[in-house]
Amino acid sequence: AQRTGFEKHLPVGDAILDFETESEAASAVERLSEGYARRRRAAREIAREYFAFDKVLPRLLSAAGVER
Repeated sequence: AQRTGFEKHLPVGDAILDFETESEAASAVERLSEGYARRRRAAREIAREYFAFDKVLPRLLSAAGVER
């Protein structure tokens, strides 16, 4: 993913490869196949930690003005 500031909020490394330049992007694509199982596990952990409904939905409903 292009470095746009998200890296301040999500862990970058095994599951999320960030880049700023075209050559960094090409390097990230080449690294994708290295340690695929490890990267897959790391991505699943990020999804659980940051995108699980029980973490996202309450904040979304609150921002929409819906009380629980």
